[in-house]
Amino acid sequence: MVQNPKGEQRSVTFPANQCLRLGHLFAGLFSPALKVFKVPFTAPVLGLALASSASQETGLLRFPPAEDGKITVHDYQAIQRFHALPCDRQLGIIMHLATQQKPSDPFGFSADICRPDQSVICKFQTRLRTLDTADFKRMRGTGLPRNIAATELQTVTSAVIDAGLVANYIALGGDDNPLHVDDIYAQAYGLERAIVPGMLLVGALETVVDHLLPEHRVDEVRVRFLAPVLVGTRVRFGLQMKSPDGQNTERARIFALTQGDIVAAIADVFLSRP
Repeated sequence: MVQNPKGEQRSVTFPANQCLRLGHLFAGLFSPALKVFKVPFTAPVLGLALASSASQETGLLRFPPAEDGKITVHDYQAIQRFHALPCDRQLGIIMHLATQQKPSDPFGFSADICRPDQSVICKFQTRLRTLDTADFKRMRGTGLPRNIAATELQTVTSAVIDAGLVANYIALGGDDNPLHVDDIYAQAYGLERAIVPGMLLVGALETVVDHLLPEHRVDEVRVRFLAPVLVGTRVRFGLQMKSPDGQNTERARIFALTQGDIVAAIADVFLSRP
């Protein structure tokens, strides 16, 4: 992936009410008892609408019509937080749009969200990939690693992720991929119906940690997407604590599991104690 070295800088304000609505939505994926209404770790996703606007000028994030036999899928997402995201204050987003050396390469953008003094509050990277229909049909996830039994994981299961919840998320996050809202478009690729946005699953990770590891705070996530999750299903999140890394940072691996314990996404989550 080759990034634009100059980047593109824009000013943006993250409205507090919009950030809290996003927090409500992520918390609402679980039982009411789990709701913690705060500005969520993934609030920078609200900048996706800005990124999409910028990318339309270069064509990097255009979604192909179904008849082209190509489909754009979420491949990888990383978010790193250094400070809490301040709301209702003007911040800068410096974006680097990624280009492709060849059609099969991933593409997308990375971004730094900065204070007026240019100090970085958080970083995020979105990587997508364009697949043909045959390759997409092979994206059906994996089982859990052989050395992990499902019974060894700490787990929590989401509510049904229905079309209304997805529509509410898209209205906030600005993800305009038709694969998330158009059943006919999804069916053209062999799916039963539309699929859940990857960033909605990423947003759920903080609530998973709030529930299973309430003494911890999420500082960074790195997520690989392995299979689509159909709208109208529940996701079981299974958490496994991992050994600290070289920086003595606590970390966990979270598996997003669909029916039959198929792993749809794997997240490495780096933690601290407030």
